Amino acid sequence: MTSEVSEITGKLELLPNPCTTKPCLPGLAFAVVADGVPYFLSSNGGFVMHNADLPPAGETVVAVGVVLEAMDVNGNPFKTIKLKSVVTTAL
Repeated sequence: MTSEVSEITGKLELLPNPCTTKPCLPGLAFAVVADGVPYFLSSNGGFVMHNADLPPAGETVVAVGVVLEAMDVNGNPFKTIKLKSVVTTAL
């Protein structure tokens, strides 16, 4: 595991959150999708599921934070980014 800060550029989307508890608690979480890989935004130990400070879903953004890989309860890997900032970018 690394604590190096990364910048991920991609489309901000609301996606079904990975199942991290049994029973699974379904919901939608914000993710930046870059090259087909979703990076779920995390803050304060949980997924970012609503945030008035984020750009609208569908915008191209740059997310800055620490990228981590985790496993859901079924052993499927997923990536998160411990969020420092998200800004809209013009491509």
